[in-house]
Amino acid sequence: QRRVTHATRCNENSSRSHLVLTLHCEMRDDRNGSTVHGRCHLVDLAGSERIAISGVEGDRLRESNHINKSLSALEQVFVALQTRGKDNSAHVPYRNSKLTMLLSDALGAKGACAKTIMLMQVSPAASSACESLRTLRFGERCQALEMGAIRRGGRWAAEPPTGDDRVRALQLELSEARSQTKQAEARAMAS
Repeated sequence: QRRVTHATRCNENSSRSHLVLTLHCEMRDDRNGSTVHGRCHLVDLAGSERIAISGVEGDRLRESNHINKSLSALEQVFVALQTRGKDNSAHVPYRNSKLTMLLSDALGAKGACAKTIMLMQVSPAASSACESLRTLRFGERCQALEMGAIRRGGRWAAEPPTGDDRVRALQLELSEARSQTKQAEARAMAS
């Protein structure tokens, strides 16, 4: 079935739902008979929309409310995971949405080993500066989350892996994007 899109004032082809594709992988070692299972979730999140800006009504309004609610639930999970990093007794609200429930293993539920990579798409248009800034701030909050040590061969590594040259390059790129967004926001506010 095709993904549902609909035109709004913000976007001519606004996706009206999230998309989750899960790949199940299994590796068998014929020498010792061991099996390792893994999952890879590829997730395309529908963008958050401000109702007043997008001008949606009726069914589109209900869709926007559901999209915004699930994105809020995802952020609540990230916040709870950050808190849990400091205080291991903190509750993580995976059951607040179908999205967070589905992705709970990728977000570290039940001691699951997970590596999470998040990419943000922003618009270079000055008219979208405020939405782009909101997206980058969400990404910044997600970036602050430390998922914990990587599990290797049934045991935890002594330390989580540290950043490498690629991570530093991406951080520099993010910093430049933030600077450009601030400039675009200043221009948008001035006009």
